[in-house]
Amino acid sequence: MSSSSPSRQPLRGILLMLGGIACLAASDAASKLLAATVPTAQIMWIRFVVFAPLAVLIALRAVGRAGLRSRQPLLQVIRGIGLLGSGFGFIAGMQFLPLAQATAVFFVAPLLVILLSVPLLGEVARARQWAAVCLGLLGVLIIVRPGSAGFHPALIFPVISAASWAFAFVMARKMRADSPLLTLAYTAVVGLIVCTALLPFSYVPLGWREIGLGLMTALFFAAAQLLLILAVRFAQANELAPFAYSQLIWAALFGLLIFGNLPDVWTLVGAVVIVLSGLAATSGTKRATISA
Repeated sequence: MSSSSPSRQPLRGILLMLGGIACLAASDAASKLLAATVPTAQIMWIRFVVFAPLAVLIALRAVGRAGLRSRQPLLQVIRGIGLLGSGFGFIAGMQFLPLAQATAVFFVAPLLVILLSVPLLGEVARARQWAAVCLGLLGVLIIVRPGSAGFHPALIFPVISAASWAFAFVMARKMRADSPLLTLAYTAVVGLIVCTALLPFSYVPLGWREIGLGLMTALFFAAAQLLLILAVRFAQANELAPFAYSQLIWAALFGLLIFGNLPDVWTLVGAVVIVLSGLAATSGTKRATISA
């Protein structure tokens, strides 16, 4: 894979982005099925044991062995742990929550990036961005409804997942000296090492059903990362970022077809508020975030 960027092909990038987001949602759906009988740490290990070799291979082909030496290895490890925490939180939440509800809450993450970038990066948020953050948090409150009969304590898990992802993203902003593919490789390797260390404490024997679901979640997850990498080679991040919200559609569809869950009206209203706030926060900017 050449390190030089190909000519811009926004439509091709958008299609790759949509494919990657669909694969992410499929991986989440398989993980939710698997979480009924398999511990979260083991599910994450299955993901990374497939994804890590792929990420390292992609980075090697792009930057060579010399390019795999990080100038900020400690920050890379911290970021990897943050992103790992995001995965743990999301899968833990999916055990108890409808897929669409957990996904909708998670999409507050780009707004949390704005909150964290002020103290950690010294950036200055504009009034419109602060308004978008407040609107997004309102959307989360609409979905969570603390104190109501519809509140589930497990809703804290996708919030933790979103906060961990936002922290990992801010850490990536501090590592401008390292290439994105190097960061991707570090993330995968750190995830594999940590999950391997945790595996003996949460291992359960897998039947054929669990093995099949494990392969599905790992392969869809790896395919998603590859498609998202390819997408940003053909289109700018701000062109692709709005299409990340298509994951809400896939989550609702998989939730209905596989688990028989229809999003309630509060989830739908809250999701719309979060999406609008995210679009308002990033509109007019030259760069936007895409999850790895």
